[in-house]
Amino acid sequence: MKLTPDSPGPFALASFLFSAFLAAAPPGRAQTGSVSAVVETEPVPSNGDAADDSAIWVHPTVPSLSLVIGTDKDAGLAVYDLSGTELQFVPDGDLNNVDLRYGFPLGLAQVALVTSGERSNDVLAVYAVDPITRMLVNVAARPISLGFNVYGCCMYRSQDTGDYYFFGTAESGGVVQQWRLFGAASGGVDAELVRAFDVGGNSEGCVADDENGWFFVAEEDGSIWRYGAEPLDPTNNPFEVDSTGGGNLTADVEGLSIYYAPGGAGYLIASSQGNSTFVIYQRAAPHAHVLTFQVGANTPLGIDAVTGTDGIDVTNRGLGSAFPGGLFVAQDDSNPGGTQNFKLVSWPDIAELGEPDLIVNPNYGAPGPSEPPGGGGGGPSGGNLKGKIALQRDLLQPDPDAFGTIAMSVANGVQAFVVLAKKLDPPGGTYDVLLEEEAARGGFVDIGDLVPLNPNAGTWILALEASGAISELGGADVNRLAGRRVEIRDGASTHLFAVLPSLPNLLNVNLQGPLAAAPGSPAPNAVGLVKLRSKGKAGTSKFELKAKGLPVGPTYAVWVAEGATEGAALSQVGTLVKGKLKIDTKKGQTLPFEVGFLPDLYGRAIEVRDGTTTVLSGTIPSPAATDD
Repeated sequence: MKLTPDSPGPFALASFLFSAFLAAAPPGRAQTGSVSAVVETEPVPSNGDAADDSAIWVHPTVPSLSLVIGTDKDAGLAVYDLSGTELQFVPDGDLNNVDLRYGFPLGLAQVALVTSGERSNDVLAVYAVDPITRMLVNVAARPISLGFNVYGCCMYRSQDTGDYYFFGTAESGGVVQQWRLFGAASGGVDAELVRAFDVGGNSEGCVADDENGWFFVAEEDGSIWRYGAEPLDPTNNPFEVDSTGGGNLTADVEGLSIYYAPGGAGYLIASSQGNSTFVIYQRAAPHAHVLTFQVGANTPLGIDAVTGTDGIDVTNRGLGSAFPGGLFVAQDDSNPGGTQNFKLVSWPDIAELGEPDLIVNPNYGAPGPSEPPGGGGGGPSGGNLKGKIALQRDLLQPDPDAFGTIAMSVANGVQAFVVLAKKLDPPGGTYDVLLEEEAARGGFVDIGDLVPLNPNAGTWILALEASGAISELGGADVNRLAGRRVEIRDGASTHLFAVLPSLPNLLNVNLQGPLAAAPGSPAPNAVGLVKLRSKGKAGTSKFELKAKGLPVGPTYAVWVAEGATEGAALSQVGTLVKGKLKIDTKKGQTLPFEVGFLPDLYGRAIEVRDGTTTVLSGTIPSPAATDD
């Protein structure tokens, strides 16, 4: 039903010819076999027929940290690690199907974009995967009304234009809509309708082959049809891949997914819900039937068999020690002892059912937030990008007047990384700029020294520029540095720092949330307000708390939770001065807990205390919490 495409890199001519031979070779006899899941996810929250579809996100640098994103069509999206443990639940409504694409340009970053159709209000839901937290972040620029009863969905990225698209299928009838996704000028992701057509009957599952420019859609009680995926492709003569009438499928035909391999090889996979099997076809036309299989019980691990599957997904990419040869995920309609869930199957187990064995190619492609699907693994895509982030003063080595920025840009293939600092003390010191080798890993490399730009104004600069990747940055593109820390040091002392941006950290933030008197507060009439402000263009952020009605005299401290989870410990982050605490990175001031960006503080508990007594309490606002 979905595609988690893996960006292909260059491959040799010999590999191409061999793969083309495989694709053209006559298929073996019809085959049926059985495999077992080796992992199952925690159940979705809702009872009954609730779980539906999934998408596999491949971590850009540590494959074992990859994710399975599953839908609860009565409640939202669940994010699981490869052990099946739920890491996040996004309670955003009746999200039926889900798909993703890598490399979407938004602000400075290139991100993995996740889309879904919300059925109660028929709107397009849009998220990005934060590769640091491995959480979904809502990045829709506005409520995007689809104007029809959305049912299933999938995504496509054009090899011709680089544009990203959302395909939505209808709950009744055969309507398909195609929407172009783009970055809005005000921040976030917007969409516009570019094509609509009718496939004939009720349809849900769909998938797009980015490399070939094909769109496959499953007519539930009919056929799998192939159309061109470009907005101007004709729709009057689709190719029929297979059908329920004398074919290899038993209605309902549900999820579709694609296994990628070099040279056009690989497979189209369909969920044949009526007989609880999965049907594999050659990815290359004319899509000959290769194998039919089922997922039986894994009794030693206590994992039940898979039946009545809706959505599926597959990736050829190796995902660390758990799934080194690739992963297949299927929704399961019956999960004894719990609500519905998703089952994870090792792809090599499926491949061994073939005669001959199916392809196992865990190294093809290079998926990740910075890699566009279906394209080479070269430099950044998506046109010209730029962004800026303010430098903050280190709390342990305060430099009371120092401030500055880090600016990053890609323009016409030329990349720039510029560090600008002002009012460093001592003015004649030697200042090194260090970059974290990997996000949140702690090891640093020296990427250069600041040099005086304007000695009279105390301005220092390090300017790195190259056509393509910058060697001083370890050969990484500037839009592949998300989450890494940059420090300006004078010997062992850190004067300024910044955490390089990842989405949605360059977007404009303008949020506020109330504080109320805590139970038993000595100031029952006191009120407060937490404000979050950031300007993506300037790269600055402001955290502000205002309180009114507090008795004069006591010292009031501001405490913030160390995480957004319930029961997280609180730490003091400042004190009120005349009823106010304001932290502004434009002035070099450090955000609470030295986080790089305001979104890192969303959803955390916050309190104003007089000694050990809580006077005011509330929650730091987030977009979801402030949505009307």
